[in-house]
Amino acid sequence: MTLLHFYLELFGAPEKRQGPAVEAEFSNQVPPEVARRRVLTMFSWMAAFILAVYLVGFPLTVPVFVFLFLKIQSQVSWTKSIVLTAIAWFFFYGLFQRLVRIQFETGALQSWLGM
Repeated sequence: MTLLHFYLELFGAPEKRQGPAVEAEFSNQVPPEVARRRVLTMFSWMAAFILAVYLVGFPLTVPVFVFLFLKIQSQVSWTKSIVLTAIAWFFFYGLFQRLVRIQFETGALQSWLGM
């Protein structure tokens, strides 16, 4: 990729317009209460993910968490939530457990219950 980028920089077509490639403007128009609520919401989701990984393990947490996040937080339709969850699970399972053959530890609940 670096060689391709270097080649395009040297021999690629000249830029047609000046300015940044992506124009992203961040506004300060968000009230502090809304910003604080958003930050607390995202940290709560992250803490819930970490706790779920500890309690039930990675392989079970990933699909459940993706589905719940899409359905509850993002308010995505049932169809999209199920399809995106399936894609995430197949990617996770295929990459880590089939291709790389990583065996994840069982969660604390499985250990406590002797499963």
